Amino acid sequence: MLGVAIGGAFVNFNLIALPMSELVPAGSRIGGMPVSTVAALVVVLMEVAAGIFAMEMLGITSFFPKLDLLPASRRRIILVVSVGGLLLLACIECSLAVLREQLVDSATALKQSLAGVHEKAVADPAASRIPVVGQAVLGFILPWILAMVAVPLETLIATGGHIFLTLTAGVLALVGTGARLLGHASRYLVEGARHLYDIYIVLPLQIERLATGARPSISTAKQGARP
Repeated sequence: MLGVAIGGAFVNFNLIALPMSELVPAGSRIGGMPVSTVAALVVVLMEVAAGIFAMEMLGITSFFPKLDLLPASRRRIILVVSVGGLLLLACIECSLAVLREQLVDSATALKQSLAGVHEKAVADPAASRIPVVGQAVLGFILPWILAMVAVPLETLIATGGHIFLTLTAGVLALVGTGARLLGHASRYLVEGARHLYDIYIVLPLQIERLATGARPSISTAKQGARP
């Protein structure tokens, strides 16, 4: 369900990002991002926040335990404000979706005029309204879908600590195994280097010993051969 909510947030953001560019200054930027993008992101986050408070007041989630201590009248007020905010944001997004379709049509007409295409096919009015109605309905429904993100988000937060600790333990165990293997490899490498050094030292000594042992026997043989 969290994946569905994330997908809905992505669609919602792309649905209102274009018309937001007509409502805010186009040349302004915040942290390198266009103001229209930031405004669309703020609207999506406001919908999520309103949904979280609505679910909290309905008793479905428990993000803020202190809110349970409030009187029923205040909880009802917060619930009404949250649902009213969601309704207002849904209506705003519905209008932005309609504005988006108009902007797309205007951009298409501008491109056709720049390309020299003056003929315009006459479309069926009922068929031409279908995309507008579809985007308007989608813009109205998506905020309510985003409001449901509070339920899987609470589950994720509740189980996130356990998942994080499990992953951390697995990573540490993997690192420990790698370090142990590296230690064994280093020990065997040092042992091999020591044996190679012994061979490097012993071979010349053995050759020298054999050479010094052969010289006295040769000199003795020469002395015995003299008259």
